[in-house]
Parts: sequence; C-alpha cells; structure tokens
Amino acid sequence: MTEILIIITLILIFRYAWKHPEQEENSSDDDVIID
Repeated sequence: MTEILIIITLILIFRYAWKHPEQEENSSDDDVIID
C-alpha cells in the first residue's frame, strides 16, 4: 500500500514538473533581460 502511494506521489510530482518547464524558461529569460 505504501509503495502505491509513493508511486502516485512521484507521478503527480513529475506531471506537475512537466507542466511547469515553460515557467522556468520564462524565469531564465527574465534573468537575461535583467542582465
């Protein structure tokens, strides 16, 4: 049971991280603009 919860949590984290890579790119662009 515990392993299943861990797997589900990992999947959710990966899905969330997958949807937000664009934000990191935007952040990076902002840093470049500031420089």
